[in-house]
Amino acid sequence: MKRGKEAERQSGRENTEGQSARGAKRQSARRFARAFLCLSAALPLCLSVVIRAQSPAALYTKPQAERGADLFKEACASCHTLGALSSATKGPSLSDSAFLTKWTGKTAYELIYGIQSTMPNDFSMELTMPQAADVTAAILQINGFKDGDKELPSNDDAKKLVIAK
Repeated sequence: MKRGKEAERQSGRENTEGQSARGAKRQSARRFARAFLCLSAALPLCLSVVIRAQSPAALYTKPQAERGADLFKEACASCHTLGALSSATKGPSLSDSAFLTKWTGKTAYELIYGIQSTMPNDFSMELTMPQAADVTAAILQINGFKDGDKELPSNDDAKKLVIAK
C-alpha cells in the first residue's frame, strides 16, 4: 500500500510540475503578445516621424512668403540677417544652422507669436499676428522649407504645425 500511495504522490507532483510548466509557457506567450501589440501600435508613429523628417509638410504659400519678405525688409532687416534679404548683424541670423537648431521641433505658433510679441525690439512698428505669420513664412522659405497651397495660419491652428526639416 505504501508503494501505491507513494506512486500517486509522485504522479501528482509530476502533474503539478507539468501544469506549472504549461502555465509559465502561457504567461510567456501572453507577455510576448502584449509586447508585440505595443510595438505594432508604435510602429506607425515611428514611421510617420521618419517620413515627416524626410519630406516635411508645406507650411506656407509662395505669395505669403513674398509678403513676409517685404515686411522683413521693413521691420527686421536692420537687425537680422536673412539670406540675401539682409546682412545686418545686431540680432541673430535667421538663416543658419543655429536658427534651425533652435526652432526645429517647436511649433510654428511659437515662432509667429515670438515675432509678433517681441519684434521689432526698437518698437518702430507693431506687427499683427497675420503679418508675423507672413514674416515666418519668409524665414521658413529662406531656410529651405517648401511652399504649398495653404497659408501658414496665424491662429491656434499654427500650434499643430511643427517646424521640422
